[in-house]
Amino acid sequence: MYLNDVQREKFYATIGLDARKFDVHVIRKTNQSSARLFPVILDVDNPLFLEYLENCSRENLQLLEIDQKNISDFEKKIQKLLKTFFIVNYILKMFLLEPIYTENEWEVVF
Repeated sequence: MYLNDVQREKFYATIGLDARKFDVHVIRKTNQSSARLFPVILDVDNPLFLEYLENCSRENLQLLEIDQKNISDFEKKIQKLLKTFFIVNYILKMFLLEPIYTENEWEVVF
């Protein structure tokens, strides 16, 4: 969601929204809801989580620009492979951040 919305940042601006702020808000709210259902959730408030997410976004935008370059198809494929590797690397880093255990909060009535 975040990567797609950042690609459409201009659209969000036309309707008065900052795509990044909006998505971070949605991610946090979704994570809060997930805490009610799952025993473990991602720590989306960890500054590294948002840093890695933003890095994914930057790499994704660069990935989309590769087709516009005046280079050989082979070079494009190599560059796309590298950008994809970087994105997967950041996603793994997000996933490997220390999670939040929520079972102790299951007794709280929301």
